[in-house]
Amino acid sequence: MSTSYGRGFRQARGRGGRKRGRQGHGQHYSGAQPAKHKGLCAALGNHVFDYGHKAAADQMRTTWEKIVHHVGTIYGQDISNELLNKKKEILPELQYTQDIINKHNRKVERHATQTARVMEAHEVQRLMLQETVNTGTNADSVMELAILENEIEEAIFQEEQDIPVKLTDIEDIHYKN
Repeated sequence: MSTSYGRGFRQARGRGGRKRGRQGHGQHYSGAQPAKHKGLCAALGNHVFDYGHKAAADQMRTTWEKIVHHVGTIYGQDISNELLNKKKEILPELQYTQDIINKHNRKVERHATQTARVMEAHEVQRLMLQETVNTGTNADSVMELAILENEIEEAIFQEEQDIPVKLTDIEDIHYKN
């Protein structure tokens, strides 16, 4: 027994009984695409570690490259190379040129000479103030002596501190390169 649907059915379905045109999905239907995951770092965007689909290995590789690039832009090329090569890089210790060392040594010597000169003057001044305090001729001399002794103590402390090497802008660029 055959069923006849009539002429309208065959025209709507077309040849072979298939429907023509869209199947009711609407104008902006894009099909079934996987959901995009977003990471916590906005600079990396959709580059996240994800698994469970066919392209997971490729996505992981490109995500790792993006992470390495992002870290390199923030912290420098050295850490970027370590992450990319997965080997610890040993950075050579920076060495000052002989000119910079000589200039620093002259600065240290000059500072020591100036400090010794001021210390001698402070000591003479301290002895004179001590004499004034002992005789009691000036009431303010006790306070002046205390202030002077504090200055002497501070000068001794400063003399014990290391003087840092200061570089000009050009020397700093050459040193870091």
